[in-house]
Amino acid sequence: MRKLALTALMAVGLVILGASPALADGSQGRDTHGTLNLWCTPDKGDGLYINGTLTVHDGSSGDVTLLLAGGKNAGWKSTSQGVVIHTVRGQTTYTFQFDAGVGTAAFDHFRVDGDGTSSRVVNRDECGFRVPEAPSSALLILGGLPVVGVVGLRVAGIRLPRPNWRRIA
Repeated sequence: MRKLALTALMAVGLVILGASPALADGSQGRDTHGTLNLWCTPDKGDGLYINGTLTVHDGSSGDVTLLLAGGKNAGWKSTSQGVVIHTVRGQTTYTFQFDAGVGTAAFDHFRVDGDGTSSRVVNRDECGFRVPEAPSSALLILGGLPVVGVVGLRVAGIRLPRPNWRRIA
């Protein structure tokens, strides 16, 4: 009975460990009224465009001001670029774009602030070909399933036959 409880505890731990990246919201205790998704695309020259989407709650309306901030080492400074988005009830997703090539050559990374939240930090180096992120939580759960199966077989007392490696043909 103890082995079964230990196996169940390990299985629950693996499920929580695998699902935690998907359940994390990254708000870090801030009061978020909307979410900002951010990515960048290269310009034909040395510049780049910061693109994004603002997702708000269904019942919200009014003006939302988004400001582009840039950073070099540790500090954030305003790039003097902003966008005012007029939100209406019924629409939840709005797109925006900043031209980060104009007067922002001194910055290495960017973020967008507005509506009580901040976006993720976009580095200038990642503004090339976009590689989608792997679904880490799903892959981690799938990787843990064989381990849970082998431990479960061991706890249940099922013995798998060992192959005969010393067979002479």
